[in-house]
Amino acid sequence: MHSQRRSQTGAYLIVASVVMVVLVGIGALALDVGRLFVLRSQMQNGVDSAALSAAAELSRSGGAQARADTAARNALDYASGISEVSELLGANISLEFFCAIGSAADPSDPVVTGNYCTATPVVENGITRWPAVGDADSHYVRVTMDQSVTSDAYSIPLFFLPVLNLFGMSTDTQSFLQARAMAGRNYFYCEYPPMMLCNPFEDNSPPQNFQDAMNEGETIILADQGPSSSWTPGNFAFLALLGTTGAEAAADYLADEGVVGCTPPIITTEPGQMTQRTENAIDTRFDLYSNPGFAGAWNSYPPASNVIDYPRDLTYRAGDPRFGNGDWDRDLYWNTYHGWRSPGYGKPPDYNDLIDPTTRYEMYQWEIDNSHPPVRDPGLGSCDTTSTRCDGIPDPTHNPSGQTPERRVFNVAVANCVAQGISGRQTFTIFGQEGFAKIFLTEQALGPPNREIIGEYIEWAAPGGDSNVHVDVQLYE
Repeated sequence: MHSQRRSQTGAYLIVASVVMVVLVGIGALALDVGRLFVLRSQMQNGVDSAALSAAAELSRSGGAQARADTAARNALDYASGISEVSELLGANISLEFFCAIGSAADPSDPVVTGNYCTATPVVENGITRWPAVGDADSHYVRVTMDQSVTSDAYSIPLFFLPVLNLFGMSTDTQSFLQARAMAGRNYFYCEYPPMMLCNPFEDNSPPQNFQDAMNEGETIILADQGPSSSWTPGNFAFLALLGTTGAEAAADYLADEGVVGCTPPIITTEPGQMTQRTENAIDTRFDLYSNPGFAGAWNSYPPASNVIDYPRDLTYRAGDPRFGNGDWDRDLYWNTYHGWRSPGYGKPPDYNDLIDPTTRYEMYQWEIDNSHPPVRDPGLGSCDTTSTRCDGIPDPTHNPSGQTPERRVFNVAVANCVAQGISGRQTFTIFGQEGFAKIFLTEQALGPPNREIIGEYIEWAAPGGDSNVHVDVQLYE
């Protein structure tokens, strides 16, 4: 009897020991797995933050990749339970840069994408991606943290599972995790009129970006659709905005680009001739309200604060009469509209500086800021006060809300039409070094037979320097 009891007691002890080992193992597994889950989440959050920090540096300018690498590592440089040696946090990360990843901000046509992204594309999990070859085409960055790629003491120690070693069971004392994230920097463009032009310097040898080839103050004939015009539907177009079609439908957006709001850089060309209604839409900025479409519409489309017509450039680029050299006759303009006033009237800064002459836009701003509207010299004889060649003073009843100097400034889309393969009506993405040129309208739009829209180049509409260009940094993976 006693022997049987001792046998049962021994059996219970064996079973209890096994159960205890199992329970300890389950508890240890739960504790370590739970901890790994928390650390994995922490690790992914860190990599997400690193990717976003890196993407924010992808300005497409020199040193962008180096700045992105530094930003990613700085984002991961904090003490946490991810690593046994917190100073090594970030040492085992890698950054990969991409030109295109097939996102909504990339051109949808892979042939077009390939014109910009010159590296050989790679296919990962069925998705085609184009690696970047340098700073200028780095639009996306992928940050990977992989603790198994190095022999450094950069691992996640297991605290509880090794207890099983006391019971003769072999368990790992550390674990390795991997996390990765892809982020990109793209742009949203806001309140732009439905106009675009093709980069005429794309065919130069070597090719030039529009913003590099243009100089502040140079005239641009945005539209020249009259007899023997050099602009054609292949290198100039209106845009179809918000689902509209036809130049007539674009007129309201030409009169007030503010209704466009902010959109991704995906636009649709609208080739065709400028009509009378689109001409009238432009001219609302000059206090000219005509039918069709805009008679008496000053409450909806107020004029600019200064509606004078400025002179055009005296000379134009050799071989391309669409672009002037910025050499307008300032003295003739000054003597006509300001020189007849008192001697103490003064001139704008840089007026006599031949190295940095006053542009028409600078003259326009000076006249508004100093309350010196251009008025034709009375000694030259009377003139039609409704003419934009007589004075720059709009009808005060047409501008009840006050000054609107920016009415004569808007951003015009510029595309590399050869690389994009743009011909006729086509939807495409503003990509890479493409973007928007800030233009000052120097004179009212001309009707038949010339149908011209004339402007002066101010600057490239760059993020941080233009309120209508918003940077969009987001995670993609």
